[in-house]
Amino acid sequence: MRLPQILFLFLFLPFNLLLAQKEEWKLSKQADNISVFTRNVAQTNFKEVRSVTKMPIAASDLLELVNDYSSIQPWRYKVKEMKLLDGDPMGAHYLYFVLNLPIPLSDRDFVLQIETERKSDGRILINFDAVSDQLPAQEGKVRMNKMEGFWELKPLASNITEVTYQYLSDPAGVPAWIVNLFTVNAPFQALSGLRASVEKN
Repeated sequence: MRLPQILFLFLFLPFNLLLAQKEEWKLSKQADNISVFTRNVAQTNFKEVRSVTKMPIAASDLLELVNDYSSIQPWRYKVKEMKLLDGDPMGAHYLYFVLNLPIPLSDRDFVLQIETERKSDGRILINFDAVSDQLPAQEGKVRMNKMEGFWELKPLASNITEVTYQYLSDPAGVPAWIVNLFTVNAPFQALSGLRASVEKN
């Protein structure tokens, strides 16, 4: 195919597809056997984050811990309130969160649509995405409409699981440069706390 033909096809690619390109992951923190990566994403100034570690627990048991909403565990970073709205916690469900942000910021809330998918190779995916039609706006809270990502629980042995926690969020009204300062700390604290909970049990 000649160069002019290639350029012609490029011009007619869907515009959203061109903007959706993402940069390569960059290692931003590595400590306590936890690696945190970040990358820039087109159409937003907020960084996407991915954190990876290993935990001494079977993937199926870890799924029960991650999807246990009976109480707010310390590893759920900055979570002030959490409520199951509908569905099966081990399958498809809707979950309401309230995040406790420091003064002078108002608390943020969001509703996640969560689906758990078990792969044939033993991996478990917990996909989540913010939705806006499951709960009206709550007084005194700022609604977040951008929160998407997943947990991947990958069994390496009968009692060893590689955990990947990846997401992209917009806390609504908070400047991106401030959010990006804490982007690395939040998932690091979450995985560190989750592993501590695993080892305690």
